[in-house]
Amino acid sequence: MTVNDAQVSDTIRQWLRMPTFDARPWEDEELLLLLQQMYLDHDFCSKFAIDIQTLRNFLYEAYKNYNDDSTR
Repeated sequence: MTVNDAQVSDTIRQWLRMPTFDARPWEDEELLLLLQQMYLDHDFCSKFAIDIQTLRNFLYEAYKNYNDDSTR
């Protein structure tokens, strides 16, 4: 699984800001893309000098470790 360079529409980006956003219909890869977009929209990569590939690796590792059943 990877986080890619796909474009997130403005409609979806606005929906992400709403408390009514529902993550359930989204696939895991899509959610990683949406998380990446949230970091980019808040300009965290520039503010904290985070390379985009480092961000992608972080998001993937957080996802992977959160979903790792062997630690439960």
